[in-house]
Amino acid sequence: MIGSNVGDTPQLARMRWWRVVLGAFILVVVLGLAIALTAWVVHELTGLQKEVTAALVTASATILAATATVVLNRRSERRRDLWLALRDKKVPIYEEFTEKMMALLFSTQTGGLKPEEAATFFRTWTPKLIAWGSDNVVAEWSKYRRKHSTPTPGDLTPVFDFEDFLLVLRKDLGHPNQGLQRGSLLALFVTDIDTVLAPSTP
Repeated sequence: MIGSNVGDTPQLARMRWWRVVLGAFILVVVLGLAIALTAWVVHELTGLQKEVTAALVTASATILAATATVVLNRRSERRRDLWLALRDKKVPIYEEFTEKMMALLFSTQTGGLKPEEAATFFRTWTPKLIAWGSDNVVAEWSKYRRKHSTPTPGDLTPVFDFEDFLLVLRKDLGHPNQGLQRGSLLALFVTDIDTVLAPSTP
């Protein structure tokens, strides 16, 4: 859908946000316990003056905080690297899909992709989508296929829904889609958009 997050449903996005909050809370608790334990050990085993103990606690806290920062940064970098690696796989798959779907939807005007050619394409393309497409993209494409399994001549709904799916693909690749309204993408390849498409906009 247009309002979905990159590769996520709103429910999944909320779950991930709460996992981040929970992880941060646990980290703070662990750091607090580690600092308290360090202070207790230093105080009990060394009998040093409060000033020395405070300095040792401060140094321990600094080391723990620095270590936690390094661990979190490395985890974030690994997630970013994984996302970029997946994105590199998705880009050619999504580009191929967009090209073929445009040829199929507008075949009567352009003499492009024929139904039998489309069937052959989807037989080879679907395994790629299953392997590399995000959960949200796979779900949205499944909805599109079920909804438009039997197209009606002259019905522009599949075209508008195709634009919605293109927005889903863009979000999955990291684009915010800010400022893109109904017809913004269609206007890039459909001529006379105001007189032909606008009156039929759902």
